[in-house]
Amino acid sequence: SRFPITHHAVSLKEVNYLFPLYIYETNTHKDKRKLLFRSNLAPTIVNMFSKALDLEFIDVGKGDLAATFGPDDVFFYIYSVLYSPEYRRRYANFLKSSFPRIPIIGNLSLFSKLVSYGQLLTSIHLMEVDGALKPSFPCTGSDIVDKVRYAPPSSEEELGCIWINKNQYFKGVELETWEFAIGGYRPAEKWLRDRKSRRLSFNDIAHYRNLIAALVETRQIMGKIDGTIEKSGGWPLR
Repeated sequence: SRFPITHHAVSLKEVNYLFPLYIYETNTHKDKRKLLFRSNLAPTIVNMFSKALDLEFIDVGKGDLAATFGPDDVFFYIYSVLYSPEYRRRYANFLKSSFPRIPIIGNLSLFSKLVSYGQLLTSIHLMEVDGALKPSFPCTGSDIVDKVRYAPPSSEEELGCIWINKNQYFKGVELETWEFAIGGYRPAEKWLRDRKSRRLSFNDIAHYRNLIAALVETRQIMGKIDGTIEKSGGWPLR
């Protein structure tokens, strides 16, 4: 999120930990109060990245990844690593018991590529860019969410449909996208079930189509992340 969020973001059963990338500080100097905007990354972590990559750290934004790197680069790199399927599989037991451990690498080329994937994923998840593969919503009707179900395609040349009532559906959704889970929930299914008995507005329909496209893009990028890491020598990152 680009903004503060509530402590119950997904359900009433969980409480979130928030790790802001930047923080504001009030500094009093010569009877004047000044609001300072700076990175919230621990200096020890910054120094480890700087030494491994042989880059100078800048306190705000992105570096050029030739001589400098910034907090945004570190964030995008971490986001990319956490969306690696192989990382999740390999360290599954550790991820169940504690906060994720992020490997710090010295391969600048790989770091730059992972930063770019992380930046793209972030833009997609913030709905700042639209995915290309949006499902259609071809039939007119009540637009009321009644019985939500996934119908597989009738042939190999087609994609499945997500029905919201007996007459209307979103067409062109892969089963893998419908079943794709984040944090134990399947967004494609949960978003609709949370709106049961509601009439979807024009904006709701547009948003759901974008959500499906974002899930498709996410799955594709996750595969690219693993492929890039494998080409660079595979796990563990060194």
